[in-house]
Amino acid sequence: FAAEYAHVIEDVLTAYIPYLAGLVLMGAHFQIVFVWFLVRLTETYEAHSGYCLRDSLLGRLGLSHWRSAVEHDHHHTVNLGNFGWELLDYTFGTMDHWIIAGGCEGYL
Repeated sequence: FAAEYAHVIEDVLTAYIPYLAGLVLMGAHFQIVFVWFLVRLTETYEAHSGYCLRDSLLGRLGLSHWRSAVEHDHHHTVNLGNFGWELLDYTFGTMDHWIIAGGCEGYL
């Protein structure tokens, strides 16, 4: 559960408000909110697990967030790239080293 750990203020500002804003504004059903949180927490756990599950059964079915795990590993080993939201990384150039290195295929 270390992937979820954050200060209460950080948790509210970076997790609850962004995740719930669209769902609340659009009046999403409770089951949609539940599935959305399930998917986001699964991605968080997988990205912070240190395992790339690309070649697993879930990865082959497209149900794994293996790219997040590879990007997160690169972020901490090379200390270059933010990998928060891809559009912002491209815009501010924090994705340059990742692109030059070949992205996921180059890093693996």
